Amino acid sequence: MICAEVSSLSPFVVATEIPAFHDTAIPPLGVVKVKIADGATTVTKKLKVKVRNADLNETAGHQVQLAVTNSTCPASLLLDAMNQPIVVDFDPKSPTVGDTVTVPGGKTKSAVVPLLIVAADYLSPNAVSPARCSLTFVATSLDSLPVAEVNPSNNQVTVTIDVIDKNDF
Repeated sequence: MICAEVSSLSPFVVATEIPAFHDTAIPPLGVVKVKIADGATTVTKKLKVKVRNADLNETAGHQVQLAVTNSTCPASLLLDAMNQPIVVDFDPKSPTVGDTVTVPGGKTKSAVVPLLIVAADYLSPNAVSPARCSLTFVATSLDSLPVAEVNPSNNQVTVTIDVIDKNDF
């Protein structure tokens, strides 16, 4: 309800921005299994995460940003060899890192997430009892207007990482 007091009868407009409706999805990821060899101190692994523009009629596409929003893993997992935080990268061949990409309607794009597994951070008592942690990824639709996700339940995914460290047994 909008109430107003005016001094003359003139045309008045009440307006609001209509949000852009997008549907961005992340397909499920399988368990990432890592084995650290006896005597090794680190293992690197590249995790690929796909994002899908589920707006089937949107030929030009829209921008999508991918981020890790939650982690139960040791902090070292998301650091590079220089102890700097890693960034999700949609174009690892480019010298600049980009966590944002334009995805045409109905298509997918893959990002690479480099993982650094440090043996000292995981304890696995035997070959069938891995140390386990998880990463949660969220894909956010970007637009010049405010964005309303059509189905926000499918724009995030949690991936489990199982680590067997042969140095422990």
